[in-house]
Amino acid sequence: MSFKNKRILVIHLDYCFENANTLIVERILHQLKQDYDVDIATYDVKGANHQYGSDLERIKTVKYYSLNRAMNTANLEISDVLRICFCNIKEKITKSKFDEKNVYYFKKQLCKKIRISDYNLILSFSNPFSSHYAASLISKEYDIPWIAYYLDPFFTNATFDKNGLKMRKHLEERITGHAKTLYLTYPINEDYIENEFENRDLIRRIEMPGIRNEIHVSDTNQCGEIAQCYFVGNLYSDIRNPDSVISLFGKMGNVAELFFVGGFFGDIPMLTENNYANIHYLGKKSQGEIKEIYKMTDVLVNIGNLIINQIPSKIFEYISTGKPIINIYKTLKCPTLKYTKKYPLCLNIYEEDMKSCPEKAVKIIDDFIRKTRGRYLSSQEINEMFWGNLDASVTKDLKSKIEEEI
Repeated sequence: MSFKNKRILVIHLDYCFENANTLIVERILHQLKQDYDVDIATYDVKGANHQYGSDLERIKTVKYYSLNRAMNTANLEISDVLRICFCNIKEKITKSKFDEKNVYYFKKQLCKKIRISDYNLILSFSNPFSSHYAASLISKEYDIPWIAYYLDPFFTNATFDKNGLKMRKHLEERITGHAKTLYLTYPINEDYIENEFENRDLIRRIEMPGIRNEIHVSDTNQCGEIAQCYFVGNLYSDIRNPDSVISLFGKMGNVAELFFVGGFFGDIPMLTENNYANIHYLGKKSQGEIKEIYKMTDVLVNIGNLIINQIPSKIFEYISTGKPIINIYKTLKCPTLKYTKKYPLCLNIYEEDMKSCPEKAVKIIDDFIRKTRGRYLSSQEINEMFWGNLDASVTKDLKSKIEEEI
């Protein structure tokens, strides 16, 4: 049966920004467009830096309403200013972390700009959760089936104020009850079931689509006398603090150099006031530059975070390269372990063990570097081990559900 003439409206309010989630969504849409007509609805935000990989005519943008002139693209009237202020105050009081203003303006404008009734199904992605809320309202009004796809949790999100958890949970349960399916990536699915989410009968687990053959490095370099180790990603002073890693690698000047690539948030003196000659902070780099960095890398270093109900997509990018990986995890429940334990060229180190006995950790890392120097896994080996995390595998499951609904 052909579904090529079936139309899907994808709602992702943050699609205009380039981030890890946007890049994942883009790859999923590339797969879906092989079988369906797919349009993407998002905001037109001033200052957004995403260079869309999708066909421009398939992207439906609406004006962004904000009191921040650096982002606003709408002509604000007095009523708009009052509404935005009210929504901002309400969010601060309730600690809901839910942008009601965005949902209101997005739905209102989109329904005027395009003919919603032309679509056979609505597919929304989060983060942000407001994408799901807007999709829910449009789905109800036009009686179109809706599927919600989660890349990040909402009510249990570790970055939100715990005081607002109950309110967020009730809000999310009310909104998602209308969905046909809630696709939750691991470990969000387990987290929601454990927290007795009311609509857990709608939950369907789906893998994170993170294995990417195009970043595999087959022309790997032979490790030199000093191993070139790289951490690629963002650092945070609270949930992903690199202090203990810097301190440990600082003792390994005759073994390894450690380079940090990416941004950092919060105060991290050990990074900004670096006292080690073999520790280097290179700052943010483009995707093209990062691909070149992967070629130069002897060993990739992953610093896990303290959040256990979502998995950083970065670990799949590391695995995709085929290079050796040192995975330093901060909690015994770290979700990265489910995948890194399957990867033959990975050394998993618990941060507390590393801190309590640094000399032993140095020796273990030194031995790992020597044993894995110059080695890598082929794309075929990676695909076989992590077939469930391939874009095509993930989208196959999603397509089967779409076909049920349309």
